[in-house]
Amino acid sequence: MLLFIIFLPLYLFITLLYIYYTLLTITISYLLLFTYYFLHYFHFLLITYYFLLITSYLLLLHPLLLTTYTYPSIHNGSMVSNLGGTTFYVYNYTFIPLY
Repeated sequence: MLLFIIFLPLYLFITLLYIYYTLLTITISYLLLFTYYFLHYFHFLLITYYFLLITSYLLLLHPLLLTTYTYPSIHNGSMVSNLGGTTFYVYNYTFIPLY
């Protein structure tokens, strides 16, 4: 009875560890296989995804990338704010966009 009390929790613990690591191994193997086949057969999806991602960021950030002046300049006697590459012609006012 004493041996039963000592070894049963140990047996259950080892069994649970075995089940845990078996499932972990199966999961990692599946993920590796899935990654391999996904990259092998559907790499064009990743290329398209990153192309669209980079293109969208460039479309969003192109005013900041194509700046000519980052300081207010004078045009026809009124201030022109050319912050972020976008020019605002404002008569008698200085307008600096904050977005």
